[in-house]
Order: sequence, then structure tokens, then C-alpha cells
Amino acid sequence: RKYLETILHDEMPAGLKKYMEVELFPRIHLWPGKRGISITTCCHFLHAKGFNYVETAKGVYYDGHERSDVIEYCQDSFISALHEERPRMIQYKVGNVDEELEAPEHNYVEWHVVLVFQDEMTYQAKDGKKKAWAMDGKQPLKKKRQGRGLHHSNVICSMFGWMKDAGQVLEYGKNYNGYWNGELC
Repeated sequence: RKYLETILHDEMPAGLKKYMEVELFPRIHLWPGKRGISITTCCHFLHAKGFNYVETAKGVYYDGHERSDVIEYCQDSFISALHEERPRMIQYKVGNVDEELEAPEHNYVEWHVVLVFQDEMTYQAKDGKKKAWAMDGKQPLKKKRQGRGLHHSNVICSMFGWMKDAGQVLEYGKNYNGYWNGELC
């Protein structure tokens, strides 16, 4: 079962067939015969081990946002640094971002801190296989293809909102704008 979870979803039955014929059977001194194990037998074995051949759903994938080291950095370093700058930030009424709160006494030496966020998204055509092998109740992650896609990089400012002119759209791929290299800014 451990081997089954590691092989690629689109080669599950064929990969299992090869593994059993080349590695497993010789190790236990069995020989699969002239034609070997059929793909159908491998599919039955996969079903018996809790795998199903399911249609892959469209979805959004978040890469690494919930990793323990990312959460620890956000809570221990980033948020504490942000709190240190809070007295210099322009603050808005909760529920109404258009209404600025009265600023406390200021020494007029330090500048205001304005929050600016950078956001990126990558879109790719769903050009792969429609079905894949997956464990019961789990959705298989599809491998990203090397084909055509769009990369959006945008800037959002706490004072002005989405700064459309500061954003960048890249149509990437071999025969398009190339790939993101930092020189397009």
C-alpha cells in the first residue's frame, strides 16, 4: 500500500503491474507467467486496497500557507513587527474602510505607514486527464502541466485599494511571454 501511495496517479495500474512483476514477485520467488499480471487484476487490487478511479474536481490549491513553519513565522515575527508599526499606521473605522479614524497626537517627524500587499495567482488550463486514482475520500492533486497559463501579480494598498496599473499579467509558456524572471516589472 505504501508503494501505491507514492506512484503517480496516472500510472497506478501500470506502475503496480511493473512493481509486482519486477520487484515483488522475484523477492518472494514467484514468477508471473508469460503475459504477467493483467491491468484489470491490478485495478481490482487497487480497489481492494482502498483506491478509486475518480474524476478530478476543479479546485483551488494553496501551496504551503498552512505549513507549521509559515504559521510560526507569521505569529512570532511578522505580526509582532506589524504591531510595532501600528501607532504610525493610518487606521480606519471597523466595517467602513472609507472612514479614517482620528489620528492620535503625532510628533510630525515620522512618516505614516501605509500597508501595501502583493498578491499572485497562477491559472493553468485543465489539459490533463479527467480521472485519476485516489484513496477513498481524497481528491488527487493534479500535476501542473508545462503548457500555457496566466500569472497575475497585483498590488493592493490600504489607502487606495487595488492599484490596477501596478499589476502585471504574464501569459507564460514556451511560445508566449516566456516565464517570470523579474525583468518584466
